[in-house]
Amino acid sequence: MKEYNLENEYLSLTVIDFGARIHKLTYKDSVGTQEVVHSLEHQQDHLNDDTSLNAVVGRFAGRICSNSITLNETEYPIQTINGVHLHGGVGFSKRVWKLQSMTSGTTPSITLSYLSKHLEDGYPGNLNVSVTYTLVEKSLEVKLEAQSDTTTLVNLTHHAYFKLDNSNKFDHLEFTIPATYFIETNENLCPTGNLISVEGHPFDFNKPKRLESTQLDTSFVIDQSKSIEVYSPKTKMRIKATTNQPTAVIYTPESCVGFCIETQNFTDSPNQEGFASAILKKGEVYSNLTRYEFSRE
Repeated sequence: MKEYNLENEYLSLTVIDFGARIHKLTYKDSVGTQEVVHSLEHQQDHLNDDTSLNAVVGRFAGRICSNSITLNETEYPIQTINGVHLHGGVGFSKRVWKLQSMTSGTTPSITLSYLSKHLEDGYPGNLNVSVTYTLVEKSLEVKLEAQSDTTTLVNLTHHAYFKLDNSNKFDHLEFTIPATYFIETNENLCPTGNLISVEGHPFDFNKPKRLESTQLDTSFVIDQSKSIEVYSPKTKMRIKATTNQPTAVIYTPESCVGFCIETQNFTDSPNQEGFASAILKKGEVYSNLTRYEFSRE
């Protein structure tokens, strides 16, 4: 397992080639240092991880709630568990990525790539995927890109498990989620096709609000002109996430190891007529750009 390190004045980042995962991300200021993602003690521990911890997820992040996908009148079977295809099947989080480039200086970056071959996990087309991590002052930029040699489906995300303190609970964290709607789901977290207004709902986080007993594994239709924010009063640490994607899954797992801000296209879009398409045609470039900015107040 190969390791790569980037560092600037405020952040230090360790990336490994397995799943193009973040192994460590540390924020530094005059107060001290704060680990801002949940890390496994040993890099080899990622081999047994089934939570996509800090990895690139694809070909299709989230859920496809059917046993196949149909593109250009051709049906392609996909792996499902209880009728749900999650995070692309085996997916990119368990593949070994290749180093493409690495730069140093005040805005250091690293690009890793992976070739997902035709019919891997059931998807058509040879898909060239890349992830670029860049440190820009107090921000981590994550750019995901993909190109295919034939029509296929692409919906990528980064599955970082963030933490802003060392607490084993989330109830004290203050969330701000700029969203008018969230996607209604059934007991398998499959969309019903309905968008539910957050007004008057426990999922209304348009103004900063403590999570308390609310548990989220929820896809919000977000205002891309604003940032998703999480704040810890324990450390006065804050994360702001901005993205070019239409939705973000906010996930606060029962294990409380870290919370996820999964910026992506609409979940289960192949089966939901009213959701934005995730079809990528030959010659097109898929791009998911998200910036995570850290600060201490």
